Amino acid sequence: MGALTAPPAAGVGDIAEPFAPGAERELDLAEPSPGTQEEDHGRIGYGRYGRWTPLALALLLIVGLGWIGFAGGQSDPSPAPAQSGDIIGKPAPSLALTLFDGTTLSLNEPRGSIVVVNFWASWCPPCQREAPALQAIHTAAEAAGAPVRIVGVGLKDDTDAAARAFVAELGLTYPLGRDTGGGERSRGPIELAFGISPYYPTTVFIDPSGTVVTVHVGEMTGAQIDATIRAIRAGGV
Repeated sequence: MGALTAPPAAGVGDIAEPFAPGAERELDLAEPSPGTQEEDHGRIGYGRYGRWTPLALALLLIVGLGWIGFAGGQSDPSPAPAQSGDIIGKPAPSLALTLFDGTTLSLNEPRGSIVVVNFWASWCPPCQREAPALQAIHTAAEAAGAPVRIVGVGLKDDTDAAARAFVAELGLTYPLGRDTGGGERSRGPIELAFGISPYYPTTVFIDPSGTVVTVHVGEMTGAQIDATIRAIRAGGV
């Protein structure tokens, strides 16, 4: 297969940390005025510089010991999430993604194809820059009849309306859906099964045998995606 070219994306390796969609991140470094509630906070254990009063430390210790005693008698039935590095060299999880068109897609099929699974969110600027490169790879692969499949897994920590608007505005036609079933409050079962760290975008490459061969955290250019696909086909990854 020849090179599947795509326009490079800016800011290679850029990542977005999870936060509430649309939230602003600001640090308030202003000094509190005397007699205000902010100044009082410094007296009751969670001071503006992080100092704790002796009374607060004592209370914290009592609560902590009580929690340890309680937790020691409990069992956690939930398995620990995988880590992205742990899954390399192993079969891709046999999970299905419900796409925005209502159909379902198994992430470890079809065998014989290279599958590129991209985890993204509408509020993630690097994801917004990277998506056109993924679309270009998808378009080129379809035109050439190449055994390459691009799949976009939208995060549970997003809204359906925002995710669909993201897809529409960027004109994305490769299979996309959201990881909404089960899992944790802000992380779906697919993200947990693949061991995705909470930094986005993250792209998982699966070889034709269904084995995860590499995981890339951060934005990729079209050239990087294409080079990784060609390396997998050549057996070099």
